Amino acid sequence: MIQFWLIVAAMLAVALLCVIVPLLGRGSREEDMTVARAEGGAVVLAAIFRTEMAELERQAAADPPDAQYGNARRELERRFVDEIGVQPVSTTVRTGSVVQRAGTAALLLALLPSAALVLYMRLGDPLAAAVQTDGTAGPDDSHAATQGSLDVMVGRLAARLRQQPDDPAGWTMLARSYAVLERPDDAAAAYRHALGLTPRDPQLLADYADALASANGGDLTGAPLESIEAALALDPLNPKALALAGSAAFEARDYPRAIQYWQRLEQAPGVSAAIVGQARTNVAEARRLASGAPTIGSERAGRLPTNAATSN
Repeated sequence: MIQFWLIVAAMLAVALLCVIVPLLGRGSREEDMTVARAEGGAVVLAAIFRTEMAELERQAAADPPDAQYGNARRELERRFVDEIGVQPVSTTVRTGSVVQRAGTAALLLALLPSAALVLYMRLGDPLAAAVQTDGTAGPDDSHAATQGSLDVMVGRLAARLRQQPDDPAGWTMLARSYAVLERPDDAAAAYRHALGLTPRDPQLLADYADALASANGGDLTGAPLESIEAALALDPLNPKALALAGSAAFEARDYPRAIQYWQRLEQAPGVSAAIVGQARTNVAEARRLASGAPTIGSERAGRLPTNAATSN
């Protein structure tokens, strides 16, 4: 088992190097060209200034200097200062870009390992490594070790966000990690932080509603429903918001409204075939209930799996 995680760590380190080294390297060609043009512009301005100043000096040598000469000289100097004063902006752009790249690299360094573990816990088979490398390790031991590692990574991310709270992407990653760890209260709190920074993100609003409902035993009334409605106001075809809205209406026995939401979900872009099939089953059941007909066999309306509302 230890050998497996050492291999994983080595592969992750290589992946981080492949991403971060180019990111921290030299700036893009467009950025370099921008700086070069700015520096070249300063040289040209200086040459023009010298030429015009030499012309003024030549005229002053031919005729005694007067007030007009002094005014012309001051105007030329003012123009040069105004023009050349624009040039340092390009240096600021480059400095800002370097800082931005460094910040992005730091964010990747913090989030990529935890994201890999989250995805592995979600999609992979942590028990397989234990079975292959340690025949004495039981499933519970393997799961506990992996869960403990994931808890540590999530804890580090949470600690970093307490120090640097102005990071909506970080809060979103933390919230989704908590959801994977089945900590809905913590997930809802992290989503609140993310929404405080990006309040008009429909996907965040839908995810927040899902976390709130999970923390409250699946109840979609109240704050979760308000968040769902806010998400749909921003994006009427958001798959998760439509799935949750249909479930909320169905549970409230507002069958026509549930049908409306689920039919819109069928037409939403990127929805998986499995979700479309479940939505159609739900629509059929809602129609039966609306007409007073009994439910047929296993075709009962069920809450759509919102974590699989899209094909992604």
